[in-house]
Amino acid sequence: MKEYGCDFCTDLRNIEPAKYIGGGDNEFKEWIRKAREQKKFILDLEDEFVIVDKCPVCGYEFIEADYDSYR
Repeated sequence: MKEYGCDFCTDLRNIEPAKYIGGGDNEFKEWIRKAREQKKFILDLEDEFVIVDKCPVCGYEFIEADYDSYR
């Protein structure tokens, strides 16, 4: 779990590691597979998922150690 950031980016309902996301059609599965390989974080908007490198609220930049800390 991240030790830094704000309430928004530490809440898995908002931003989560790609390894936690599954399902969808083949195109989506391929997109998630690539995001997992790159250890990306995904912002869960109501109508789409977006890869983010930093929190849109506090600006905290996600690092590989953050991704790896989620089990």
